[in-house]
Amino acid sequence: MEEKSLKEKVDATKEAVKDLEEPLKSRAFEIILNKLLAEDSAPKNTSNHQTILSKSFEEDVADKLINTIDSSAYPLMFKLSKALDLSLYTLYIAKNDNHVDGLTPQQISKILSLKFRIPCTFNNVGMALMKVPNLADRKQITTKGASAYEYRITYPGEQHIKTLLDNPPEQDKTILRRKSINKTQKNSKRTSKQGLKERIIKLKEENFFDKPKETSEVKKELANRGFHYGPVPVNVALLRLVRKSVLRRIKEAKEQKSIYKYCNP
Repeated sequence: MEEKSLKEKVDATKEAVKDLEEPLKSRAFEIILNKLLAEDSAPKNTSNHQTILSKSFEEDVADKLINTIDSSAYPLMFKLSKALDLSLYTLYIAKNDNHVDGLTPQQISKILSLKFRIPCTFNNVGMALMKVPNLADRKQITTKGASAYEYRITYPGEQHIKTLLDNPPEQDKTILRRKSINKTQKNSKRTSKQGLKERIIKLKEENFFDKPKETSEVKKELANRGFHYGPVPVNVALLRLVRKSVLRRIKEAKEQKSIYKYCNP
């Protein structure tokens, strides 16, 4: 096939799947491109060619496994985070519990996405398995008119999975660390708000509110002590203290305008 013709088919396939989301986008891209390539590489009048193109999506071995596997029977799957472990465990389940010895990265990705609801693209699956030939053996096959690699879990690969089954991994430390950071940030914000209120109460304890003070005066005094706040949070904090009867708010006239001042109850 000429390079120009191949590029046109790739571009046409990208355009066809541009509005889809992963993993459906990658899966659709593979199917459409394979069919376009098969149309050029195989004779048009052979029954084998027609059989390949008419093969139903539901007839794929991955779909059969999706209909057979009970995801609740494999809690370890939801504790795994690496593409390699997810892929090997899928191969392990297919072989040992469903008598299917070998899957392509596309099939593994499909099972993970549709059965276990774990997003993992076939590119990630293929890259992960390709790097560990001792854990997963691969062979080239022809599927739907195109060449692909089928991976089969090896004995060391099965031992790797059995080790994970005996010692399930703890929750991803990165996720735990992120949750810890988020919790710290929330506590920090909460402490910041409490700090403003407490600093105003401290002013009260130092007799600052013996004489009525405007919001701007409270803000200025806090700034003099090294605590810089905008007028809005200061005003909100003062109002909350008024509602709790810690302070009292009085209305006064100033330059033909009404203003509020805060003082001791």
